[in-house]
Amino acid sequence: MSKMRKKIRLKDITGRTYTKFDGKYSKTSIKLLTFKIKTEEISWKELRDSLSKGYRPKKHGYISICRFFGKNYALNGNHRLALLKTMRPDNFMIEVESYNLLHTLALILMIIMVVAVSFTIWIVNNLIKIVNNYVVQIFRIKRK
Repeated sequence: MSKMRKKIRLKDITGRTYTKFDGKYSKTSIKLLTFKIKTEEISWKELRDSLSKGYRPKKHGYISICRFFGKNYALNGNHRLALLKTMRPDNFMIEVESYNLLHTLALILMIIMVVAVSFTIWIVNNLIKIVNNYVVQIFRIKRK
């Protein structure tokens, strides 16, 4: 099985470290097929208020982890994890989605390939537009 849900203590998950929990943070999402990057600003206060009502992975998504050399690393959900670590005791148990290393590496490889293909399609489409504009300009010059 490549992915499974399990309960794990907060202190057993290594995630990104954040030092400030005020203001806003950026959340970036990438649409691979159209090669568009979207960044949105999210308030730490809103996230804290949401988590104060409880960790609800079925509503907001599970924190994803991968076990590597005996440590659990957060792949997704680092902002939620960092806030939970300030709000709850170290032994607080949360339900996470755990991926094995092979599955994680396969996902990373697939993402790299999709990004490369998407970027290539984006370049080709833009080159076609440039060539079309150039051809239109040439015909306009010849008509005069």
